Amino acid sequence: PLDKRAMQAEDVLAWLIKNPLLTDTRRVGILAQSFGVPTTLLMNLQKVSSLIFVSGAYNPWENITRVFVERGVVMNYDGDTSLPRSTGENTTVGKDFWEPLCQYSSTKEMARLMDQKVCLIYGDHDTKIGVDEVKNVYAALQTSTKKLKIFKGGDHGIIDVSRPMREEFLRDVVAWF
Repeated sequence: PLDKRAMQAEDVLAWLIKNPLLTDTRRVGILAQSFGVPTTLLMNLQKVSSLIFVSGAYNPWENITRVFVERGVVMNYDGDTSLPRSTGENTTVGKDFWEPLCQYSSTKEMARLMDQKVCLIYGDHDTKIGVDEVKNVYAALQTSTKKLKIFKGGDHGIIDVSRPMREEFLRDVVAWF
């Protein structure tokens, strides 16, 4: 479930911050992609100064359902649903996975971000996330330092794109942090 994923990510962040030889604790940043975005948004981000959200699953119930259905999966929100992976294995989720997604609101979680720098990156050819979702959560951001970058022709994650676009994406990430 989403809240358990957020707790696990918080544990990693706490470990990192406790190791000052590894981390400049004044400059902690997180890059989250797809389902990692709602996971990150549920974390305690008090010690994080900068965030980049790439192709965020801002409406995770709808976004994940779309992915499952695109792969021919019959949804079972009251039991187990298995998503076949390219490796031949399955990712199976149960009722405890779906229930919290019904109550999740990215706009509510984005509104909590007041002290962090936040950059949203999106590809306008993303078939999993709609541009309206990205614009809605961007509008909900309360921080004074925010940016929305939409890559023309970019896909989900700005991954399977031309080399120049991928390099621009990586330069933007480095510049933001």
